[in-house]
Amino acid sequence: MHGERMALMAGSWYPDDPSELRNMIEEFLQHSQCDYQGAKPHAMLAPHAGYIYSGQVAACGYKALRDARYDTIVVIAPSHRETFPGVSLFDGEAYNTPLGRLPVGRELLRAIAAHGDGVKLRLSQKGHRDEHSLELQLPFLQVVQDDFQLVPIVMGDQNYTTAERLAEVLFTECSTRQCLVVASTDLSHFHSQQTAERLDGRFIELFTANQPQQLAEELLKGSVEACGGGPVLTAMLYNELCGGSSCTAITYNTSMRMTHDADNVVGYFAGVMA
Repeated sequence: MHGERMALMAGSWYPDDPSELRNMIEEFLQHSQCDYQGAKPHAMLAPHAGYIYSGQVAACGYKALRDARYDTIVVIAPSHRETFPGVSLFDGEAYNTPLGRLPVGRELLRAIAAHGDGVKLRLSQKGHRDEHSLELQLPFLQVVQDDFQLVPIVMGDQNYTTAERLAEVLFTECSTRQCLVVASTDLSHFHSQQTAERLDGRFIELFTANQPQQLAEELLKGSVEACGGGPVLTAMLYNELCGGSSCTAITYNTSMRMTHDADNVVGYFAGVMA
């Protein structure tokens, strides 16, 4: 259907059977050790690998949302496959997963796009067509939240200036809503377990210290790694604008847990901002 983004990763990165998918996520949630007791989150971050690798880490973060309710959920993802300037605001009617159709907040996306001076905030399909990192968050949201409007955003530019402007616009346009911002990111890629723990440990240190500017500088230098650094910075800055000051680490793990390969691991982290 025109304007509807279909579930491209279903059947490969996660199950395409609705019952199997829901059961898998519910099982992850049941096994989660997360006992987040903080304020209602303004934002969170979660990984986006295949569910057998990162699903348990993601579920630990999403479990923190089970008692909160939102009418609008903004999912911000990096672009792995397409290069484009600025920020792509999904120009379509809905995203689909095996768990159903998620209507897109077109009115809100148009309002965000109207702030596009300086930093390009454009209604577009760019970055959405083949991107896995946004789609992988959606089934979790469908399980832990009942009824919400989705605002899908993919960042072509992930620098601090773009993140800062996007956070400001989201705060301005979401101020009358019950809004959650979800940043989609994995951490370090294809290092040894030891190197991954060092790099990712530093990322988590800067995150929990609520230091977005320092995190941006170290992402540029390469002393930390996150494919979705821009979404994380946006979420942290948005949380600050909402009056939040706490960035809580929920859980961390690497792909070694499943692959048993300690030489080429990917880091997975979940965190909550309130």
